[in-house]
Amino acid sequence: MKYKQKSAEGLTRREILKGGLYGSLATALSPSLWLSGCGKQRHVQKPNIILIVVDTLRTDHVGCYGYHRNITPNIDKLAQEGILFRNAISSAPWTAPSVATMLTSQYPCVLGIRNHCVVIDSRFPLISEVLKQHGYATHGVVSHAFISANLGFAKGYDSYDEGPASSHGGISSPAVTYKAVSFMQKKHEEPFFLFAHYVDPHNNFRLHGEYNYYPSYKGAVRDNHPILPLRQIRHSLSKDDIKYLLALYDSEIAFTDAHIGQLLDELKKQGLYEDSIIIITSDHGEEFMERGWIGHSITLYQELIHVPLIMKLPRCKARIIDSPVGLIDIAPTIYQYMGLKTPDGSEGKPLDISPHASITTRPIFSETFKTALLGDRIEKIVVPIIAFRSIISGNSKLIYDEKKDLEQIYDLSEDPDERSNLAGQHGTQNKRLKALLSEWIDYVEAKQKRGPTQSEKELFTPEQRKQLESLGYLRSSP
Repeated sequence: MKYKQKSAEGLTRREILKGGLYGSLATALSPSLWLSGCGKQRHVQKPNIILIVVDTLRTDHVGCYGYHRNITPNIDKLAQEGILFRNAISSAPWTAPSVATMLTSQYPCVLGIRNHCVVIDSRFPLISEVLKQHGYATHGVVSHAFISANLGFAKGYDSYDEGPASSHGGISSPAVTYKAVSFMQKKHEEPFFLFAHYVDPHNNFRLHGEYNYYPSYKGAVRDNHPILPLRQIRHSLSKDDIKYLLALYDSEIAFTDAHIGQLLDELKKQGLYEDSIIIITSDHGEEFMERGWIGHSITLYQELIHVPLIMKLPRCKARIIDSPVGLIDIAPTIYQYMGLKTPDGSEGKPLDISPHASITTRPIFSETFKTALLGDRIEKIVVPIIAFRSIISGNSKLIYDEKKDLEQIYDLSEDPDERSNLAGQHGTQNKRLKALLSEWIDYVEAKQKRGPTQSEKELFTPEQRKQLESLGYLRSSP
């Protein structure tokens, strides 16, 4: 897949970092111009907004992105009626920083989220707060402790339901849909913003009988296999075992998609579908031994940060946008469409979704400092603290390992699986990527407000800690 791009000649690195390449074009577009290709339908000034985040959903397991199994028919149908971004990039490969970036339009390290969770910096408003200030009813229903009210994610919501998170080790999509639909069925005097977070595709992977894609499997991997023991045997897994693991993952995705379909059907039943903004995306992907690991958090390869992104605008024609964009751009895009002022200091830019948009290059940045666990004791940690940053500009990608001072550079158009490191080639593009990433690191580190942080015991309830320990996110209590 090749990107079309314009030259960056004549722009300084600072202008590029501040979105100069297409940010200036996008911010010049009024909402009415954005909809110039959508027919003569009226412009909906205050549409309902539904943001659906599917945790751990890899782009290459979604039908509208070319997956061979028909496991996402409802997401695919929405893509046929909306804007499909082929190259959307998450700012981080784990839930807390990715979703925080999505909702605040700030980079994770600016928010103070590095190798552990913190309360979201109050300097940066969430989209729920901005919409609440402009007359929206706001409701969230979430299913992961990493986006809990204790961490500041509930700011600006009239109601924030974390009930499904208690069943993280089980099955939560039915509860998320039920609670979201119950909210939509209420009589609303004002427009609403609904944030629905689905977590079932996250490990542990469950088999749903209706979606069994490998019924003849007889190997060592089992339904609901705990992630920590699974990692301990990962190097002994056969290709057939990995095939079954992927079948379980697909079962989770298909199950979740079916429940998203119920939510979308309810919007249609209520007569709300056509005039609503509906966004479906993911926070990150998942590794299945492509690089010797099962899970996420610890690298910045495309299987983790390349995520689906679909936007359906009121009465607008479907189209595809190929240029790289970031989840950090979602909130500013909504503000621009609504004619609202983007909060000062936002790092994302409104996405140019006009029918004949010029395709240009803008750097997209990601980062991770997270470690991961193999076993349930401190001495069994096998992945040391890491510090990776990356930049994607057009077809080119640079991953920088701050701990080892090593660089990886890939041409994503020729090497989408990132197997051929071009860092040894001292071309102009490589030097440009290094300079941009270096300046961006200096910029975000200077912007971060450092201060005292709360301990994990203060941030999570005992039940939440138990769930997170079982997933390898936290060390077990002594």
